[in-house]
Amino acid sequence: MKRLFISVFISSHFFQLSAQPVQSSDPVINKLPVVSINAPSNGTTFTAPASFSLNAIASDEDGIAKVDFFSGTVLLGSTTTSPYSFNWSNVPEGIYKVSAKATDNLGESTVSAVVVLIVTRMTVNQLPTIVLTAPVNNSTANAPANITMSADAVDADGFISRVEFYNGTLLLGVDNTAPYNYVWSGVGAGVYHLTAKAVDNQGSSKVSPVAVVTLLSVMTDVCSGLAMYIENGGYVGGSKVKNTNGRYECKSWPYSGWCNGAAWAYAPGEGAYWMDAWTFVGSCNSTAVKQSIQADVLEELTIVPNPVVSAATLHLVLKESDQVSIKLYDKYSQYIQTIVEGDFVAGFYDFPLNLEGVQRGTYLLKSITHSDSKVIRIEKTE
Repeated sequence: MKRLFISVFISSHFFQLSAQPVQSSDPVINKLPVVSINAPSNGTTFTAPASFSLNAIASDEDGIAKVDFFSGTVLLGSTTTSPYSFNWSNVPEGIYKVSAKATDNLGESTVSAVVVLIVTRMTVNQLPTIVLTAPVNNSTANAPANITMSADAVDADGFISRVEFYNGTLLLGVDNTAPYNYVWSGVGAGVYHLTAKAVDNQGSSKVSPVAVVTLLSVMTDVCSGLAMYIENGGYVGGSKVKNTNGRYECKSWPYSGWCNGAAWAYAPGEGAYWMDAWTFVGSCNSTAVKQSIQADVLEELTIVPNPVVSAATLHLVLKESDQVSIKLYDKYSQYIQTIVEGDFVAGFYDFPLNLEGVQRGTYLLKSITHSDSKVIRIEKTE
């Protein structure tokens, strides 16, 4: 811009007026900085006590000197370097109006648009409730059976996501919609511990009380037409009797004579030497066909130590699942006590044998299953 400079010279009787242009520069106009909060976004909700980062974008032609972060009019913190951020920790419950102010190197500043942040108090998720309405606890039925499992489930502060049905720890099925049901089909004989587990919309779960269900094998007494074994009953080869819940056939000559021997030695299924005289045909509670006694269920039956002073351990190994009866007799086959009685699966077992107070002498330990029998001679020393 050009400007006119006027000078006046005054002498004694005259004056002189002159003018000349002078060159000057335009005034500098500073542009304000630009700033905005880019995280968190407007309306974001946190759970108290909350911790999060406030992030801002700021720019200026001449440079940013600092960025201040505010909650309302309260200064939270400042930063002088990009990226511009402030970590706000332990924020209590409330609604906060957050802004950022950018100041440039000439001291001019701009305030960003307000971002509203919501911090809510922490709530504890309530567990769902569930009850198994079917089957009834301690119920009994015949096997095989179809077991219908039904459950009622609700969630006070949300909704039920799914209901899972279990036998013990085994997952049987899942139902995602009410009414919650599952049908377990073709279940065999046994005792089952059934539960239902409700899972809510936040992943929390609750398990119902256990319902114990027993499915029984339906058995037919195929021994109903057979006579009960008696000692020295006049048996011949081919004679059939029932004893110890089993069916037995007297072997042909020359073994048939032993079928009439002393019961302690030849009573079918329990005598010390019964297999010399009799053939096991099958259980009275099954429809098993006649079979030979070749495959031993009892793989091992031992007493340690033997001779016995006062106590010992009976070691039993079963190849297959079966009913097992182990009894102690004196040398005259007079019953003393039962050591083991029940149904067992294949495996290894140890049972205590207490002979405290029993007189010294020879004793017989007889083990009987549906398919074989073993006898152990025990010597009691004291």
